[in-house]
Amino acid sequence: MSGVAGAFLCASSEPWSRVVDQLKKMIPTLALRGQAGVAVSAFMQERGIRHGRAFQSDDNSLRIDGIEQEPRFRPHVAIAQIRSGSCGTRGDGDVQSTPSRHFAISLDGALVNAHELRSELLAQGRLIDTNTDAELLLRWIERSCERKYWRRGLPADYEAIFRELDDRIDGAISALLLDMNGDLVAYRNRSGLRPLETMRASNGFLLFASENCAFAGLKGETQQLLPGSIRRVDAKSGRSVDHILNSRGCKAKLCAYETLYLGSPNTSVEGHSHRQTRHNIGLALGRIVAERVQADPLLMPPIVSSMPKTGGAVRRWSV
Repeated sequence: MSGVAGAFLCASSEPWSRVVDQLKKMIPTLALRGQAGVAVSAFMQERGIRHGRAFQSDDNSLRIDGIEQEPRFRPHVAIAQIRSGSCGTRGDGDVQSTPSRHFAISLDGALVNAHELRSELLAQGRLIDTNTDAELLLRWIERSCERKYWRRGLPADYEAIFRELDDRIDGAISALLLDMNGDLVAYRNRSGLRPLETMRASNGFLLFASENCAFAGLKGETQQLLPGSIRRVDAKSGRSVDHILNSRGCKAKLCAYETLYLGSPNTSVEGHSHRQTRHNIGLALGRIVAERVQADPLLMPPIVSSMPKTGGAVRRWSV
């Protein structure tokens, strides 16, 4: 499991240094989602994308190495990935940002068919060694952009790219993609099991996070990004547009594993407190167990797994 956070400064009159400060406030609220480290990427016009890592200082404050040390780097957008060493990792769990000249990405969740996607890219000679699902997803998007748009001198059509991606991947993910123009694309795949909350705050920020506890202390309009959709934020104007990727009308699902083991006590789900959500999940799972016990009274008592695997097992635990 992992988490994502993003801060996009839409009000041009605000000092740009506040973007990093805002992200530093959000990251600690998502600490339950991963202990392998935090990778950060930020963008500034004329300087492009910079990558860094977040560390807890001796005084318990957060610092972001590689970004804060450059005084003239004043980004208007920054994203972070709170990493879990077991989430989509096929190696040493390195938390360095994914290397790319075109994009930076933060990912929450895992690709069940990662092997299939990797084999497809390898067959086309489009893939270097990858260590995480985030890297694989980024390479897949790069391949699509180059093949359909960049070769022809056209801007990338993210609605079309993510529509194809949404049909190709198996798993439960949400992601933030930052491109070389400073545009931000937020994506939640159609499974609806990895939440992606948004807030248009009164202080000029458009914020994204895996849990709405990251917006504590702020005033503004909050909502969930719908499953099977993207939100693209324009770097120059700060305007955002939502695109539904399919006509099936996917609905958000509540993942029992995520809420029981990872949810912050300060996170609410569709207006319900964390405590009430856990209670509702317990009732739903209890009914399932009770039906099994009543149906097979002579069998051994059932064992309910409390730690299902990411991917297919998580989908069976949605309620």
